[in-house]
Amino acid sequence: MKHTRTAIFVLLLTTGAFAQGDSELRLFKGGRYAVDFSLSNTLFMGVGSRVGGMGGDYGGMIRSSESLLWNPANLALIERTQLSLDFTPRLMLDPASFIDIDAEIRSNVDKNIEDIKGPDFTMTDDDYPDLGIKAGEKGSLGSGTFTFRGQGFVVAAAIYQPVALSLDVLGTGFETQMTTLDKDDPTKDVTIYASLDLNAFAKIKTQSTAMGIARQLSSRWSAGLAIERLSGMAETGGRIQIEGIMLIAGNERAFNDPNDPWQNTLHSTMHGRYEGATTIFRTGARYKLGKNWGIGLAFSSAGTLKMAGSITTVQHTLEGLHFDAKDDEDFLDATEIDLDEPTKTILKESPTANVFEMSFPGSVGLGLSGKFSFLGISLNYVRHYGELSYRYNLIKTESESKNYQALKMDNALRLGLDLKVLRIGVGIATATLVDDAEDASAGESTFVPTFSLATGFRISRNLSTDLLILGVPSGVGKITINYEL
Repeated sequence: MKHTRTAIFVLLLTTGAFAQGDSELRLFKGGRYAVDFSLSNTLFMGVGSRVGGMGGDYGGMIRSSESLLWNPANLALIERTQLSLDFTPRLMLDPASFIDIDAEIRSNVDKNIEDIKGPDFTMTDDDYPDLGIKAGEKGSLGSGTFTFRGQGFVVAAAIYQPVALSLDVLGTGFETQMTTLDKDDPTKDVTIYASLDLNAFAKIKTQSTAMGIARQLSSRWSAGLAIERLSGMAETGGRIQIEGIMLIAGNERAFNDPNDPWQNTLHSTMHGRYEGATTIFRTGARYKLGKNWGIGLAFSSAGTLKMAGSITTVQHTLEGLHFDAKDDEDFLDATEIDLDEPTKTILKESPTANVFEMSFPGSVGLGLSGKFSFLGISLNYVRHYGELSYRYNLIKTESESKNYQALKMDNALRLGLDLKVLRIGVGIATATLVDDAEDASAGESTFVPTFSLATGFRISRNLSTDLLILGVPSGVGKITINYEL
């Protein structure tokens, strides 16, 4: 996904590479770009809106099938068969409403072209890149739970999406004209005019299916076991379409001209897909302290989602074009251009790797919960192990290095309050941010606050609804419909 993201901003500010050598910028039009970004994260919230709305419940105060993903032992407290369905409405916002994106873009463009503008170079307000962004959640339907009460045992199943991300980019109208000057022989000056259109996308989707069973062992003890199958898919792709004209030694040639006997296309495409699955286990126990109080202990294993696949890249480039040019080198070296075939392009090989991994941390959770009249309280401590991370290497390099980012979560403390009308969860977790797999000790320690606000009400004897108004860092606006037989 990094290469898609990089391409967007490199194309917006690509003229910064012309600062090498004796290149002059004669024309720059930034174009128009539409970016659509969506992120859904229920990894630490689970399915439903009741237990997650309080920040968790290991002690068993809330008797809901959502317990399957927290402490499966609490399933034994459910007295009737339950069915629930989640719905998340579409909520997309424009970040420009909160951040002055245009000013930031203009500042960066001005900085990058300052040293390479030609003597007659001019720009108007309309020549700066116009970036339109929509970010938020596209909405979803299809997650939910089912619980069946049998003779002496309870079985439950759940399906949901822990993480879903999508990025779509569409750009058009980028134009630039650049001239490389030859001080010794002006007849060898090279002028290139180019226009560019692009479309790119990236998406990550994880799907979880869980099943569990719980049993009341005695009047005070219950135990449960759950197994979760986590599958994932990551996909990226895009196309950069470049049209252009080259003027060299008095000759004018067009790229992508079918009349030329040599290959002269500058278009590039990329597409890749990765898929995989892993299994996570959960087990738990609960002890009844009194009529309305209980203490619970739960264990969840860590999992690594290894997704296999590959990327197909077709990248055409111009002879003499050096994206890796140093400060004293020309971005475009005219001496490498064949005067007889000036628009001849080459197919650049981009070997790909098959590394794409997502790791999910395991945990040990201990919770105490109960009720005082109208007030419900759930106090939970969680000790995480493992890491929440991703690593990938979309383009193979000589060193075989991998892009790596991780959040190594340590301890978390959460307090949930059930006020009947409202459910509130507050907490804090300690974690370490790491971006170097070889030197994890160099990570930066940080605190991760958590907050949730939810409500719910009964519609009829068998039907009720819950609403997650706000969840940090999980999301907003999830609606759960519950039905009990």
